[in-house]
Amino acid sequence: DEQKKSDCAALMNTCKQVGAALHTDALVVYSGVAGLGFMEGIVRELLENTSGLKAGKDFGLVYCPITSTDTPAAKMELTVSATDPASLEAATTVLKTLNFNLRFVQDFKTAEVAALFTIAKQDAEIALTNELAVFCEGAAIDYFKVLDVLNLNKASFKPPIAKECSDEAYLLLECAENLNIKLKLPTLARQINHDIVKHTVNLTQNALRGCGKNLRRGRVAVLGSANPASATCTYVRLIEQKGAEVTVYDPAAKKSAIEEKSVKTGLSDAVEGADCIVLLSEQHLEKDKVAYEVACFGCGFNGQIRARRCRDRRVHIRWSGKRN
Repeated sequence: DEQKKSDCAALMNTCKQVGAALHTDALVVYSGVAGLGFMEGIVRELLENTSGLKAGKDFGLVYCPITSTDTPAAKMELTVSATDPASLEAATTVLKTLNFNLRFVQDFKTAEVAALFTIAKQDAEIALTNELAVFCEGAAIDYFKVLDVLNLNKASFKPPIAKECSDEAYLLLECAENLNIKLKLPTLARQINHDIVKHTVNLTQNALRGCGKNLRRGRVAVLGSANPASATCTYVRLIEQKGAEVTVYDPAAKKSAIEEKSVKTGLSDAVEGADCIVLLSEQHLEKDKVAYEVACFGCGFNGQIRARRCRDRRVHIRWSGKRN
């Protein structure tokens, strides 16, 4: 929710609906990321109470959290746990057909904590990347050239402002708070990654000023995700609060998002008349050549834009992790 606390109301309703339709020998698989004790204390209890059946005896219950949507199934390793050996075997048969690499865990709590730790590790790596990129900006050093020297040109070392899984990182912090435990590093990492969106707003303002324009009443085209839960939409809300007129280009936007006037599935429609283009999605960096046609170019997050071509067209560049 807005206070970064888990809100299980929708999932609890789903469990009740599943429980009402549950029958003997059915297999229930939950692949979301759960907080500590969630599978036993909420999912299992609701399914049993609603159905009148017993997990592990009348039906199977499996937990296999997917902690990343960026990794192909063939390279993804899933942690799988179940109420009983028969359920675990059935889930294994299904998941192996999807080419997942499987790791088996005996109990739900261990699997829950393993998923939370995986996300905390990812969040800490992103925080380090963002901090080093900001350092390079201030030191007038090209962050991406440093990565070339270190042979670290992997996705985990690129400043990924538009990650959409960040809210799951709060689950571990909430669990720790419930246990009266203070986790310093995960808390700091979450704060760093939360604040990087504000840093992106500052880069946008600087780019516009370089063209003699202001963010207020400025027209900004954002190339990113129209998913309301994404960091892209958080960024959009912040610059709209400062008076910017924003359009979001997302060719994969759902129908509900497209109904919003500010969301476009065509690149030309999105960037027409824009004072600034902000790239928050790596998929747009190579193919979207229209971005070079505007008078002011916003924020790139990968380092693959041709700076010389931009200068020839009087385009001002502001990078996260690039010399400006």
